[in-house]
Amino acid sequence: MRTKTFVLFLMCVIATSVILILVGNKRPTIESIVSETHKQLHNLKTFKENLENAEEKRLVADDKYLTLLGFVEQPRQFPGDVWRNTSLPIIITYVRDGQEQQGVGFARNTAHFLPNHTTLIYNLGLSQYGLQMVSRHTVA
Repeated sequence: MRTKTFVLFLMCVIATSVILILVGNKRPTIESIVSETHKQLHNLKTFKENLENAEEKRLVADDKYLTLLGFVEQPRQFPGDVWRNTSLPIIITYVRDGQEQQGVGFARNTAHFLPNHTTLIYNLGLSQYGLQMVSRHTVA
């Protein structure tokens, strides 16, 4: 009985090995290697052409929109009649609802580390309480 089981097991192992060898991955032929290399070279060539085309393209902006955005020959970064005693650069940030603590901490840090610079904090949807809290801690 043991011998019969062993022979049956050995036959299954041999049959499985033969099937795996016959069906398994075949080595690539020289033709497949050459065709794959040609595909890669073609992809590289088209990539280089795309890069060259991208370098040639230049965006043209309309002067009307540039002036609306403030891109003029002598720009003014802030109103001259309102802010006469500011030093550059002006530090600008924003605070949203739920971020009051970050706004207060940012204002305190800029006041501590950059005391001679102006800090401008935009309100993007703060609640009345949040606005009061930020205003209380940021006004000098």
